Amino acid sequence: MISKIAPLAAKGTAMGVYSSVQFLGAFFGATVGGALMQFVGGNAVFIFAILLLLLWLIVVSGMQPLAVVRTKMYHLGEMSNGEGAKLQQQLAQVPGVKEAMVVAAEGMACIKWTCRDLMRLRSNVW
Repeated sequence: MISKIAPLAAKGTAMGVYSSVQFLGAFFGATVGGALMQFVGGNAVFIFAILLLLLWLIVVSGMQPLAVVRTKMYHLGEMSNGEGAKLQQQLAQVPGVKEAMVVAAEGMACIKWTCRDLMRLRSNVW
């Protein structure tokens, strides 16, 4: 989910932060659960978990569903930075393209497609 939300240029950073927060959650969850068990008792751990669950349900109830997107990487030939910038602008104008990134120095293009628009485009082409 994070890789679909994050901008193409920041995808690696977003995935790294998400992974780090997951591990911090496991660490603090075990620490808080152990402290509650030791100082308050087993029922406190259960009640605390239920409170966190209810809080999460409140947060989730306001969320909107994400658009279904697909990301595809294409290998390109050699090109200058100017050609890469021009290609990126052209790709961004294609119907169904949510985001495009061209890295001329590496000869690659990465395109994030909105699946609904891509299916509509395919049905018009064929």
